[in-house]
Amino acid sequence: MFPSFSGMQPNIYEDTSEVPGFFQRAVDKVLLGAAHYKLKAESSGNLYLKLQAGGSFRFARANFPDGRFFIFPTTVREYVFEIGGKEHLLRVPAEFDLDELLARKFAGIENLRDLPMVVTQDHGFSGNRLKLSDQPIRKGDLALAFDILLGDALFVDRMSYNFVSPKSGDPLVFRTGSIDDFNRKVGTPVRTLIGEDKYYIKRLIGEPGDTLEMRVPESIFTNGTDVRKGVPGILYRNGEPLHGRTAFEKNRQRTESLADLPDAQNQSGFPGYRAEGLLTNRSVLKVPDRNSSNNPTGKKGFFAMGDNSTDSLDGRAWGFVPEDEIIGRALLVYYPFTRRWGFTH
Repeated sequence: MFPSFSGMQPNIYEDTSEVPGFFQRAVDKVLLGAAHYKLKAESSGNLYLKLQAGGSFRFARANFPDGRFFIFPTTVREYVFEIGGKEHLLRVPAEFDLDELLARKFAGIENLRDLPMVVTQDHGFSGNRLKLSDQPIRKGDLALAFDILLGDALFVDRMSYNFVSPKSGDPLVFRTGSIDDFNRKVGTPVRTLIGEDKYYIKRLIGEPGDTLEMRVPESIFTNGTDVRKGVPGILYRNGEPLHGRTAFEKNRQRTESLADLPDAQNQSGFPGYRAEGLLTNRSVLKVPDRNSSNNPTGKKGFFAMGDNSTDSLDGRAWGFVPEDEIIGRALLVYYPFTRRWGFTH
């Protein structure tokens, strides 16, 4: 299964009157790839999330419909809620993080671990369960309702890279199986390990032998720009600002606008590249070539990042992609039928 260009996205229904009926859900399923989820109270009382081995969920195996793949069981995230002393089970795809949705829905925050600072917990709170809301729920009410919108499904060009090398700006599809080992061998000071073999899609930034640098405008540090999701910077390749792709231009323009006016409205939707990990401010990063002195693998390396830099776990954290893990270039978003449908760029 190839990766999603945009990832699974939630659509939360704040009010039960907003929840679509059967016909609308069917339309959303066909056009948007939307899967509907709800937590209906089978008893009355306060809403809690039961913690499992210190975490908010556990991985489990499930068959259709929870598993989504018909007769074949697949891995899901299993959340256990409690209402009025009765357990309620909710299963979502393993790739979907329900924690952030719960934090936003019930506390207006981004991290579920911070919820006890917003929602008052019961006296003698032991850490075995989280009280999600101070408002009691009645039997039959919907405690939670949301859709998970399918990420963009892609056609991938597997042929071209047999004849030409990937170029900076390409939407690159690759596997992650040997990335950790490659970066260990070339001595990359990674911030995190991937630890599994999955398909990823990222924007190719640096080709073998390239020099990359993130430069943060000086005014960013003094003009009050919000840096809670990282410090905005301008990404340079071989001494020149990245150019040639819409994502490159829009991210650069966003950083420039914040440097001039910290409260500038974001019209493009691109947040600006963020200086962190392997690309902190003014640090120079050399992409390993096959013959680099510190590269005993004999493989070319490539550096890839997400277009949405504030929410992307990418090469800044886990390093370079070895050439033999590259699958191809993302060519076409063929489903669902959203504004992103069509050829990638």
